[in-house]
Amino acid sequence: MNFRVIALSNEDQSVGLDMYEWFTGATNEHTMDPTEIEVNDNDKLVIIWAQDNFDKAIELGRKFYQAGVLTLGVFPEYIEEQECFDSQTINDGKSILSIVRAITAPVIYSGPISFDFNDIHTALKDAERFYARFIYGADVDSLISKVEDKFQQIGLSNVESACINLYGELQPDFNSYSIDKIKALLSMMPEESTTLLGVHKLPDSFTGIEDKMEHKMSLGISFILAGEDMRIWNFSYR
Repeated sequence: MNFRVIALSNEDQSVGLDMYEWFTGATNEHTMDPTEIEVNDNDKLVIIWAQDNFDKAIELGRKFYQAGVLTLGVFPEYIEEQECFDSQTINDGKSILSIVRAITAPVIYSGPISFDFNDIHTALKDAERFYARFIYGADVDSLISKVEDKFQQIGLSNVESACINLYGELQPDFNSYSIDKIKALLSMMPEESTTLLGVHKLPDSFTGIEDKMEHKMSLGISFILAGEDMRIWNFSYR
């Protein structure tokens, strides 16, 4: 099962993800020529990100989409083109690592309440628009506060699918208080939306990630919100 991130850029712009392949479970590639990229039989997910060259993004997206691969786009504006992407999100590229982690981590890290790829596929397949982030914190309350701040940027009334996943280093991190707090976040979604909760154990090497995260910040939370008419109100991209 392959997860791929492809940047339509030169190497200097995309190299930042290389050191995190072990954590995201996704390969990082870059190209300025979509014809160089081949779709493999075991490709399940591709995230295409670009700040310009949108005609090339469309060409590359259509190649994967028509092959049945879950195809996501990360762009500074929505691309209004049919049968190229299952879902897109607006971002200037500065949050690409957080977006990739939010989508892949629920699948690659096991736990007492785990996900598989089918859960992510169901949430994002032909969803049109999505918003995803992976956030760190020292405790559950700080995580919830950060997520609620992010939720202020989104029109939650148009969310059709929501996945929220909690990550910890040790089993005691997964207590009933934590689960109840996550369920409270899910309750903010429309009643008719599909919501999923996951709880996962982070690897022992988690605290070695070089992204200015302090060792004491041993908990993580990720969320994926998707919906055809979902809107992001705050375009700060963070």
